[in-house]
Amino acid sequence: MKLVQIAELDGSEHWRELWNSDFHQYPRYHVPELRAAQAYAADSRFEPAHVVAVDRDGPVMGLPLTVERRDGETHLSSYGRPLYVATAAASDGARRKSAAALIMNHLDQLEERTGARGYQVRDFLVHGRLSWLSELVLRAGGRSRAYYTQEIDLQLSDEVLRKDLRRNHRRIVDRPRPQLTLHTVSGTDAGPWHRDKLHELHRQLRDREVRTSEGWQRVLDSVTGGNGFFVFGEESGATVAAAYFAVSDRYCYYGIAAHDREYYGAGLSHLVVWEGIRHARTLGCRWFEVGERVYPAEHPELTEKFHAISDFKAGFGSRVAVRLDLVKGLQDA
Repeated sequence: MKLVQIAELDGSEHWRELWNSDFHQYPRYHVPELRAAQAYAADSRFEPAHVVAVDRDGPVMGLPLTVERRDGETHLSSYGRPLYVATAAASDGARRKSAAALIMNHLDQLEERTGARGYQVRDFLVHGRLSWLSELVLRAGGRSRAYYTQEIDLQLSDEVLRKDLRRNHRRIVDRPRPQLTLHTVSGTDAGPWHRDKLHELHRQLRDREVRTSEGWQRVLDSVTGGNGFFVFGEESGATVAAAYFAVSDRYCYYGIAAHDREYYGAGLSHLVVWEGIRHARTLGCRWFEVGERVYPAEHPELTEKFHAISDFKAGFGSRVAVRLDLVKGLQDA
């Protein structure tokens, strides 16, 4: 087995083959979304150090990896996000163990060479088990903490999904709204107008710019490239709500949403997310992630706003998925 270092994920046949065989294909680590992450973290400088462990039977394990420099500090990340370990689903334990050892050695060498002060790996606990890389991070002195997220099983029927909604969410979804039209936009049907309308609603709702112009363009690139879709809500000829969802063959992630402030309390956010859930299932996705869940004792530092957003996400039902963050060297764990 050998470790292949990759300058550009998009041009790597090893990465493409590994991604296609990964259990989750978590879309936030698809190449278009990583480009959006890079644009979002405009204050950071990233040096690509991506790796894939390969043996004679093909790619086994790999990760999008960057050396991130910001405000005089250096650490390892996936363009500002925790490290995600893509793994060939059909590979056996022995192959994964060998691949993890190569990658761990590479991380150690990269830390030493760049002066990086650590990294964070997010383990999806496939089949309820630690990945081999997570095991090695813990053995090397890493610490763990739980990460909670609301995840919907798209193999459930429409009837079951509706029953699983919180009563208030279900009431909003089922209430007739003949004046409101919801529609999805994807692929080459998407254009600058759709990007700009979501951007405009988002800026007005937040009272500030959150993403750079390049970041918004990366969102559009993701959609036109078939790696995401928009949902728009229109009423009386005006666009009153919009959202962006990142998508892979197996997974859909609720990324960005905004609505007209005049419609606050009208349930537009509920309807847009519900439309996204239904569309993701038509695409053949297995899972839909609404987003992170937070709890009072687990996250006492967060404001009431964050807890209210978490409660909104909980209303879509299905289950809370638990992932494990393995942190090595970082001081804010």
